[in-house]
Amino acid sequence: MNTFVLEIFEEHEECTFYTVRKIEDGEEINQSETQLFFEKFYNNEGYRECIKEIISLLDYIGEKRGAHPYLFRHEGKAVGLPKNEHRACKDLCLDFANFPLRLFCLRITDQILVLFNGGIKDADKAQDTKASMSFQEAQQFCIRIDRAISEQEIKIDGMFIVGQSVELEEIEL
Repeated sequence: MNTFVLEIFEEHEECTFYTVRKIEDGEEINQSETQLFFEKFYNNEGYRECIKEIISLLDYIGEKRGAHPYLFRHEGKAVGLPKNEHRACKDLCLDFANFPLRLFCLRITDQILVLFNGGIKDADKAQDTKASMSFQEAQQFCIRIDRAISEQEIKIDGMFIVGQSVELEEIEL
């Protein structure tokens, strides 16, 4: 059975970002799924500006607006960033209408957002894109996190997810 660790990625004024890090064969992977996404595309010159724009959008969510539902594209149980609009939010002047990347997330509340991995958006539906593997994994992460919340393995406490122990929480997939 595959497991993962749910951990804080960044804390902001309006929203706490979490991420997941896989555990394979009893060993924790060094990088989270979100770190893998940013590293993969930032290191590709053709996508570096796109990554900077996603970071600007995440900073906006974290510092000014929180994870309001209208900022996200619904992708099954997961949501995607950015939403394909010319102007995704009033205070942020970025054009995401033909944006080539998608970062998959789980919006738990306006104050808690779990970031996963993502990929190149080259079709209308996430499951039909080059990002389909990340899309499928994001769906599985969402299902398991939702189940952990409903079964009270983890709880929501304001801007934080609280587990049964003080240490990082391992969740089976």
